[in-house]
Amino acid sequence: MHNPPEENMPVPENPIQVQNVNHHIEDVKQVKLPNFWRSNPALWFTQVDAQFHIYKVRNDVTKYYTVISALDSSVLQQISDYITSPPETGKYESYNTTQLYCVVL
Repeated sequence: MHNPPEENMPVPENPIQVQNVNHHIEDVKQVKLPNFWRSNPALWFTQVDAQFHIYKVRNDVTKYYTVISALDSSVLQQISDYITSPPETGKYESYNTTQLYCVVL
């Protein structure tokens, strides 16, 4: 495998940018979501949002995939159409306000 020369490697303009990226990655690793509550998805999302707030997770795509990874297979099967074709923007918000509520019904 050919490695590009160092002069072609992107260099951050500011060392603080690198620290912020690393800090964000560490915060996502810290998030521990509870098991999904079929009986009360609104309360479950309140707990999820609390975790995202505590660990400063703000990116919509990160939130979306963090939630998807926390769901069990029975829930995923019920929402498979949505998770295989999510909207381009607002994935998490669209997801938590519509799709999981359908699981309860």
